[in-house]
Amino acid sequence: MKQLAYCLVLLASLLLPQPLFAQDTDPYPEFQIKRIGFVDLNAVLRDAQATETVRNLLDEKRAEFEEEFTKKEAELLELERALQAERSDMSEQEFADAVREFQQNVSIVQRDIQTKRQALDKAFQDSQDSLKTIAIEVIKDYSGEALIDAIFDRNSAIIFRQELDITAPVLERLNERTKNARLISNTE
Repeated sequence: MKQLAYCLVLLASLLLPQPLFAQDTDPYPEFQIKRIGFVDLNAVLRDAQATETVRNLLDEKRAEFEEEFTKKEAELLELERALQAERSDMSEQEFADAVREFQQNVSIVQRDIQTKRQALDKAFQDSQDSLKTIAIEVIKDYSGEALIDAIFDRNSAIIFRQELDITAPVLERLNERTKNARLISNTE
């Protein structure tokens, strides 16, 4: 009996009018990937001339700061020697006050060093973020010109034909587009 009821329900569901799905309502009627490409975005960012330019500018700034802080360190060492030499001429309270002031100066210099290093690191990271944005724009432009339907990161692919790798032309275009790259830093 249960089987008969089940068959009747199945038969009724087949005979009842079903909603029709029109083929032309598909929002992606021509959705096909015909051409693909692969790009090693990490290599593009690492090997870009703009990255090298920014690194060199960063190294120059670091060298300037290193020189500046070496001078400050020498001044602090001289101040410490003078403080030790004058210790016998000072009362305990005067010496404690002088030591406290010296330690405050050391703290100020250390904070200044840390602030400037962080500013340089942030400037480099910001430049890399900007470069990545530009690289993605270059990839989009290239894919449009070459009629590539989809671009994948090369590092996520296991096997692909090397002719599909567009890393070199993307890097070349990125270098051309960013040949005047500069490091912008708020360290001064």
